[in-house]
Order: sequence, then structure tokens, then C-alpha cells
Amino acid sequence: MSDGRRGVVATVAWRLLRAPWVRRLCAISAVITAGLVTTLIAMNAWTLSPTQAAERDFGRFAASVDVDLGLPPGRSVELTRLSAHVRSPDTLLLFTDQIRLGEGPSSGARLIYQEADWGSSPFPGIQLTQGRWPAGPGEVVIAGPDVSGGVRDQRLNVLSGAVSWRVVGQADDAFGNDNLVLAAPGTWAQLPRSAGRAASGLSATPVLLLSSEANVASARQALPVASTVRWRREQARESSWLTESPFAFGVPAALLPLLGLGVGVAAGARRARRFAASSQTVGLSRGRVRTALFCAFGAAVLVGSLVGGLVGLVGGVVARQIVGRVSDQAVGPWLSATQLGIVPISMLAGLVGGISALRLGAEPPTERAAASSLPTTPSRADSARRWAALLSVCAAFLLSFWVRNASSMMIFGIPLLAGWLLVLPDAVRLVGDRLNSRDPARRLAGRLIRQHGSQVATGAALSTALLTCVVTTLLLLTATGSTARANSLGPVGAGQVGLSGPGGLLEAPAPEVTAVVRNSLAGSTATPLVEIASVPDLLIDTPQGNTTVLALSTPDEVERLLGTRLTPSQRDHLQGGGALTWQPEAPLVTSRGDSSIPLATYTPTEEWANLSGAILLTRTATARGFRVMPGGLVATGVDSQRAQQLRDAVTRAGLDSSAISLYRPPRPLLPPAPMVASGVLLTALLLGITFVSTRAQTAGVRRQMERLLAIGARPRFARRTQLVGQSVATGLGLIGAVVVTGIAVSTLLLRNGGIELRPPYEALAASLVAFIAAQLLALWLTTRNLQARATRDG
Repeated sequence: MSDGRRGVVATVAWRLLRAPWVRRLCAISAVITAGLVTTLIAMNAWTLSPTQAAERDFGRFAASVDVDLGLPPGRSVELTRLSAHVRSPDTLLLFTDQIRLGEGPSSGARLIYQEADWGSSPFPGIQLTQGRWPAGPGEVVIAGPDVSGGVRDQRLNVLSGAVSWRVVGQADDAFGNDNLVLAAPGTWAQLPRSAGRAASGLSATPVLLLSSEANVASARQALPVASTVRWRREQARESSWLTESPFAFGVPAALLPLLGLGVGVAAGARRARRFAASSQTVGLSRGRVRTALFCAFGAAVLVGSLVGGLVGLVGGVVARQIVGRVSDQAVGPWLSATQLGIVPISMLAGLVGGISALRLGAEPPTERAAASSLPTTPSRADSARRWAALLSVCAAFLLSFWVRNASSMMIFGIPLLAGWLLVLPDAVRLVGDRLNSRDPARRLAGRLIRQHGSQVATGAALSTALLTCVVTTLLLLTATGSTARANSLGPVGAGQVGLSGPGGLLEAPAPEVTAVVRNSLAGSTATPLVEIASVPDLLIDTPQGNTTVLALSTPDEVERLLGTRLTPSQRDHLQGGGALTWQPEAPLVTSRGDSSIPLATYTPTEEWANLSGAILLTRTATARGFRVMPGGLVATGVDSQRAQQLRDAVTRAGLDSSAISLYRPPRPLLPPAPMVASGVLLTALLLGITFVSTRAQTAGVRRQMERLLAIGARPRFARRTQLVGQSVATGLGLIGAVVVTGIAVSTLLLRNGGIELRPPYEALAASLVAFIAAQLLALWLTTRNLQARATRDG
């Protein structure tokens, strides 16, 4: 293109930028870019980069060697041998998580014990905030929310009072919120051998932190036992919330710029065609007109994107500050160019597709021809679009067999959403043909929908994509898996105290613990201890895995343990050699196949339903030749004060207090903070894009509304006509979101029976009301002065 031609194109594009229908793309791209950049920064803030994860796991070292050796308390010989393989600046670290807090409001909280030369700062993420680093055996620094509550007179008593450490400082871990005990070298070797009675199987694992590959090779050759090497350079990026939740950023980043700019271009289609026609009459070629339009649209989008990017960066700064306050770990990296690159690609596709759909070289159809029904013979583009919709549905069907969790459900929803978007033009035409009411406003709205079908379809597609992402995210906020529910429950039911071994209530407690508890219960109103047994030859086969079958001596013990009274028929069923199950859809199986034991349904307390799947009498299992394994003991009818006294008695005896399980109410199941942030950001993006896109669509037909006023129609009639047309796009978007989300969530629930869904009706209703309110506000602002500007070209 010659310099003269370039100058003509530039002049025309510059004048086009003055037109309101071109400048509207600036607002649309600004809102989209600001929302997506803020979302990307906020979601990245929840995920550590590989560098940060390596600093958390390896500190300042190149590798770690996990020695396959468990060191009991007070074993100094092995420590001396291991220390001989460590040369400066390398470090020997001892680690165990088997120690529990013995005093304070959080008594029983698990502590993470780490012994190293902390003065050399092996982990820069752990910073001293008060006092000094431990220097001699028996000195510790503490970190975490619970451990400080167990300090008395600068002493930390653990292991049922058998050990008392001197607290010389406090620290903060930038990468977590665990309860840490950071001890000086030699502390573990000085522990008394009796400390092992207070924690069954207590041992520490040695870890060599080495600074070079040569040191790793020499250390492994000298070690007398097996070891495992982990390298810093192999540290992978942790699972990101952006990949776990594609609807949080990936799907909006791919669809919203494309559809949003498509709405903006379609809103100015009539004016663009008039401009093209008038330009060609003065000698401009069709190619120059298209180039000028592309340059003008591109300049508007570029300016809007730059402004939106700056606003998004400011929003990202605020989001990172909030994440830093509520998160337990360091804030992740800022931006990823790869992740953000999808936004300009989608915008470019929206511009090219929108300009191509303008049909600048075609004669604009008359209103009578545009208002008529479509011909029965579809075009090649329509046929290709419908075939693509069918292929999307087939792809979704194949992906449905892969759905196991929320992430895979969202991936399954992508082809479903694509299929719906591809059939929307047909749905718009169908609705437009059906709006032949006697009501003039509805009849005129039908004519306008048929005349501007592509614009309405694009608006409906934008609404569908926005609502699908928001509704799916809000639904998943209340979806809880079986593992999460199990972790929220206490180990025993209300009014119960459990006595167990290190393996839990299916393992018998130490005889010394049982003796202390029996002596403490002597003379109390508590009923005798219930002896739990399990039948390892029997299992309840559920989709989530096999669950345990319990065995008790009498039906009365079944009632006391499981917390629900037996009906006469259930009692007779047990005594007649049957079993009770609370998972009637799952079979009772043995190693030889299905069991012939008759089953009846029973509902225990939630805690015991979580621990097991069925129960029968001990004599029934013995008579059928099944093994019966003795387990823990449970005291029933014990109030909370008496239960705490039982644990204190075990602690005073110098025994393992973790052998005593106390009832606690179920913890509230709170959604992950990143998912909440995603829901809030998507809702804000929904409202912003809805407002600017609705205003652009309404302004696109403003001239037609003004013509109605010129022939005597009232402004109220014009607004009502536009409201009917907007309702069609909104209704189709809402239907699509419900269909896509409903199919995706239903598939997830069918494929994973362990997930429970509690729809947040209040949040869903509030989002829908805000969505409609944003549309009504945009309609009102755009049409409020129709009468005063009836002759202006908006």
C-alpha cells in the first residue's frame, strides 16, 4: 500500500474513532481486560511458584536426603554417626510430627518438631520475630497459632509432662501456619527413654540438607541405610487454582473478549454498513474501508485494553494485599504471560469475526425482507455451525466418563457450553418467529429480533458464558466431598470417650491406658466400656472404597455405641444372625465374594457412619468362621468435663494422651478461600460486562427507537419494545446456563457419589437479581433521553 493510500486509511480511521458506535468498544474492552487481569493476579496469588515451593521445601540447599531410619528418643549414637557425614554448609535435620501439645486451650494439637542449626538460617522462609534462635540442647523456638497457648513460664511441656523445653523465641513461617517447634541440635538425643511411653512409636526421621551434588553422592555412599534423594531443580509448580477451576479464568479469558467485542461490533453493524456504502460512493475501495474499520476498532480496543490493564493492575495490588492477610502462605507470583496471552488472541478473533460478519459489500436488506422468516434451505455456514454443535455434544458425551471431581467437571462443561453457543442463532430465530402477538410492542420486538438476529445471538451467548461460569462456581462453593466431611467430624459420638492404639479405634489401646481409665471411671455413673471389634474378612464395597464391618457382643452395646435405638425388628435381625448396614446400596462382601449374611438398614450417628459401614454380633461372625480382631474401647454417657478429666489422668500417668479420643462438634465446612475469591471476581465481571454490553446493544438500535418517536410513538412504548428484545437474550442466556450447569453438576454427582451439594440459593438469587438490575440500569441510561434527541444519530 502506497503512502497516499495509507494516509487516506489513517484519516478515515481517525475520524471513525469520533463515532460513539466505535468508541463503545473501548469501554467493553476496558471492563473485560480490567476484570480478567484482576482475576489472574488474584488467583495466581494463591499458588506458589516453583522457586517459592523450592525455598519452602529445601531452604538454601540443593537437595535433601531422607534417611530410612527412625530414631527413638534419647538415641545419640546414631545421631553422632549421621553427623559425621555432614560438612559445613550442609545441615542435619531431625523431623517428627508425633508430638502433641499437652497444655493450654489447644491441648492435643499436633506439633511439628524440627531440630537443626537454626542459627545458620537453613530455611530463609522461617524468620525470627521475637527472642533468639535456640543455641543449646533443650532450647526451642515456637511458631504457629496454637503452640504459644501451651507455654507456661517460658516452658513448653509435651509428651504428658515427661519433657519440658525452654522457649527462647518465636518465629513466623512465610509458607505455612503449622505449629512448629524448632529445637537446637542435641535436644532429641537428651530426651529420656520414658518419653516413648507418652507417644506410642515415637521416632524422628533424619534428613540431610546438602548444598551440592558432590556432597549428595559422598553422603549416600557413606550412609549405612537406604535413603531417598529429592532435588531442588526437580521442584515442580504446585497445582494452581487456575488449572483446578477452568471457569475461574481460562474459559472467561477465551470467551468473554471474543463475545464481548462481537456484541460491540454487531451493535454498530448498521452504521458500519452505511459508512461503507457512503465511503465507496466517494471512491474508497471495499478493502480500504474494511482496513479503516479494523484500524479504528483496533485502536479503540487497544486504548480500552491499556486502560483496563492499568485498572486491573491496581485491582491486583489490592487483591494481593487481601490474599496476604487471609492466606497461611506467602503470596504467589504476579502474572504469567502465557496465561494472559489468551486475552489478546480472543480479542483479535472477536474483531476479525465481527468485521467479517458485517457483510460490507452486500446490500443491506430491506426491513420487510429482514423481518420475514428465514428460507428453509440453510446456508453452508449454518450447516457447518450445526455440525460443530453436534461434534461438541459428542465430545461432551465422551468426556462424561472421565468426570471425577470439580476440575474434570468444568472441562466436561466446556464442550457443552460450546454446543449451546453454536445453536443459539437457531434459538433466536425460533423465538423471533414466535413473537407474533397482538401486542404491538412484542410484535415489533419480534421483527427487530429477526432483523438483528446475529446481534441478539451474540448477546445471548455472552450472557450464557457469564452466567455459566458464575453459577457453576457458586454451586461448587458448597460442594463437599466425603473426605472433607469425614475430616470435619469428631472421632467418637456425643457423650463418648474412645480408647485406642496408634492406629485408631480399630486398634486396641495399651493396657496401662485402659487401667488408668477404668480406675478413673470407678464409682462414676458412666456405663461399662464397650469393647469394639472388627471383622477383616467382611467389607462393605462402596464406590468410594471398602469400609469396615464392626462386631459387638450384644444389641444393647450396639445402641450405646452407635447412638441410635434399635427397633424390635432390627434387634431380632441382629440376634437372628443378620447384620445392620447404613449403606444399603453397597453389598457386604468377603474374600470369597458376596456374603450370604442378611442385611437390614440402620442409621447410626454420623461419626460412626463415617468410621464403618455395617455391624453384626460377635457370635454371628464367629459362627460363620470369620476372624474377629479386638479393637478399642468406648465409654458412653460421659459429659465433657468428665471426658477431659479422663485425658488429664492419662497425661498425669505419663502415658500417651492421644490414646484418648474426645467428642467434638463437627467443624463447619467452609469453602476454600480461592474459590470464594473466584466467585466474587466472576460476579463483579458479570455485572461490569453486562452493563457495558447491554448499553452498547441498546445504543445500536437507538436510531430505530427514535424513528418510532418521530411518527408519534411514546417513549414508554419504545422502551418496552427494547425490553422485550433484551429479555429474549437474557432468557436464552439463563436457560443455557441452567442447562449446561445442570448437566455438568448432575454428571459429577452421578459419577462421584461421595460429593454432597448444598446449593447457595441466596447467593444465586442475589447474582441473578444483580445481573438483571445491571441490564435494566443500562437500558434506562441509554433510552432515558430518547424524546429530547429524537433527530440525532446516536
